[in-house]
Amino acid sequence: MATAKEVWVVAEHLEGDLREITLEMLGEGRKLARKLGEPLCAVLIGHEAEGLTEPLAQYGADKVYLVQNPLLAQYTTDAYASALTDLLQKHTPSILMLAATPNGKDLAPRVAARLKVGLASDCIILKVDDQGILNMVRPTHGGKVYTSVACSAARPQIATIRPGVIGVDKPNKTRRAEVVPVEVTIAPESIRTRVVGFIKADPKAVDVTESDIVVSGGRGAGGTKGWHVIEELADALGGSVAGSRVAADLGCVSRERMVGVTGKNVAPRLYVAAGISGATQHTAGINDAKLILAINADRGASIFKLADMGVVADLHELLPALTKRLREASEKLAVGDKE
Repeated sequence: MATAKEVWVVAEHLEGDLREITLEMLGEGRKLARKLGEPLCAVLIGHEAEGLTEPLAQYGADKVYLVQNPLLAQYTTDAYASALTDLLQKHTPSILMLAATPNGKDLAPRVAARLKVGLASDCIILKVDDQGILNMVRPTHGGKVYTSVACSAARPQIATIRPGVIGVDKPNKTRRAEVVPVEVTIAPESIRTRVVGFIKADPKAVDVTESDIVVSGGRGAGGTKGWHVIEELADALGGSVAGSRVAADLGCVSRERMVGVTGKNVAPRLYVAAGISGATQHTAGINDAKLILAINADRGASIFKLADMGVVADLHELLPALTKRLREASEKLAVGDKE
């Protein structure tokens, strides 16, 4: 096993586009690589994915390992774990970063176990010390404690990165990367699962970290009895429903849809914070939202300091009116399209 002085990012892509978490990891990987004096490399696994090498370079990759095979066209645990493990057994980077997404959470522990190295999952901060050791910070104990994990000897140092916590750097359209084709042999019989199709996600059910529009409620929504106004606005906007920790404690949303330090970090185009006071525990999870609309009856609520737009109003009066106008506008557009 040859040791490569490189920092690796495993690229995630879907339907011909890089997922935003890949761009986040490239930006963070660029900083780590600069600190270590090592090149940043992207690992692109798939089939007929050559078109993604250019954006990988523009967002920071110096080199792209292009791992292709028809059996890698869609993510499957067996095929991807085999392909990535084989590559890592030929070139051992100092750092390996994967996304803390369903696929990344499935892939990373399997690869780490096969290589007999450590793994820090769901990391929110990565720092390299003066000895070149990667300190991987992750929340534990319900987000009340931050734990720093380090692997002093085994390589690669593997971390999965929580989406939405780093942010995306601007691309450099003039950057180019060395593309290294990687041949991989996969026995079809070794793949125990197969993708038979895709069902378009319901915006109300999709992971909030993947949503372009998020409507989030807090204590001001009035608990489960008043929560319907949050859900109805999200439906009218074609967005996802989320909530603060208080909303989750009241049973309005599941913990999977809770935003903040103890929940998810989101980066939607529009984040509607309705009845949310703006405690740092919550706002830490929305720093990368492109546009924040705050609605609160208390004009002194902290959320207004972070918001791009704010409305001082009773959300139980404003949200139904807003929902009605949105649906009326949508119906007019639908009629216009038919004509």
